[in-house]
Amino acid sequence: MLVHCPHLPLGATMQGINKKQHEYLLSALQQLEHVLTDIELRTQDKLLEELPASADINKIKEKLQQDYLKYEDMLEHLAMHIKAYNELSHQVRVYHIGKLLKRLKREKEIYAAHGLHIIAAQGT
Repeated sequence: MLVHCPHLPLGATMQGINKKQHEYLLSALQQLEHVLTDIELRTQDKLLEELPASADINKIKEKLQQDYLKYEDMLEHLAMHIKAYNELSHQVRVYHIGKLLKRLKREKEIYAAHGLHIIAAQGT
């Protein structure tokens, strides 16, 4: 689901992180780290100068995992806030607005039975 985020530029949307893609990326980085470690142990080739060090790959992998865990934690908090908002919204609709509208409808019927009419105020 795409969601507009007020912290993003106008028209930009925010999309959730796909868990399967995250796991695939971590797996690919793990394999790359093993390959680089193997190359580092076997050779002092110039190829090493062009490739990232296995320690760098490990740092990237750890940062991705930390960011993903933060993301899941934020999603959990967001889910709690959405649930609380929905519960409160339901209470307002059912117990406050619903009761008020029923009461106004009853009063309108009582006035109409006595030949009186309630005129709703019109907004500007």
